[in-house]
Amino acid sequence: MINVVSITGSYRGKKSLSSYCVDRVIETLRTAFKTSLTSSQFDPKKNLISDCVGATTCFRRGKCSIRDDMELIKKKMEEADIIIFSAPVYAHGIPGVMKTFFDRIAHWTHLFHLRGKLCIILSISDTNGNNYVSMELQRYAEYLGMVVVGSIEIKTGILSNEGIDSILRKKVSDIVTRIKNKNWSVSQNQEESFHSFKKVYLEGLGGSEAEHNYWRSNLCYFNTYSDAFNNQYNLDKNVPMEQPFSLEHFLSE
Repeated sequence: MINVVSITGSYRGKKSLSSYCVDRVIETLRTAFKTSLTSSQFDPKKNLISDCVGATTCFRRGKCSIRDDMELIKKKMEEADIIIFSAPVYAHGIPGVMKTFFDRIAHWTHLFHLRGKLCIILSISDTNGNNYVSMELQRYAEYLGMVVVGSIEIKTGILSNEGIDSILRKKVSDIVTRIKNKNWSVSQNQEESFHSFKKVYLEGLGGSEAEHNYWRSNLCYFNTYSDAFNNQYNLDKNVPMEQPFSLEHFLSE
């Protein structure tokens, strides 16, 4: 069973091209992996994602003080194997609601909280600006601990629906091959961030008690982020860590 979660940054909901592209990607993944696949899709039209108010309780206590649909979205992301970030290009950047979404899980970037998960990025424009959105989404995905296995840029002003479908099938096929061959790795930026954070938490140079406890229980044992990403066990207790994921359960099928 493969669990896919998508976050789409368009207020047009299911009528948006961002959502259309996500649907096509999920269909192609389901066909290519030849195994059961479940999906959960979230967008600002149907899901309430309130603005971050800067309370910092997420950093200090590990929990957000706001109660809205982000609680469900976070739970689904923790359960996911593959996460899709899909966004239209707004002024060569991501839409404001997408930035709000990332603001609401900013504390996860201190913890590599989604380590072990794979990410697919979709950017949709009329004619240009995709590269800016793709780079921005990749940066957030890496800060959150994921490995980006593919970035797809769609320019609707120069493509028919058939052309969009063709590009998506080809790109997703390449992504599936890459996943099956385990042809992916953590980035240099992730390694540098890992060692920087590790120094902070080992030497008590900053961070909250909640963050210190998380690192001591889950991350400080590893010499590199690559080791942490690929290891699904808490070495201290020899039990599964609270959320990492191993690809073996479907790559071996």
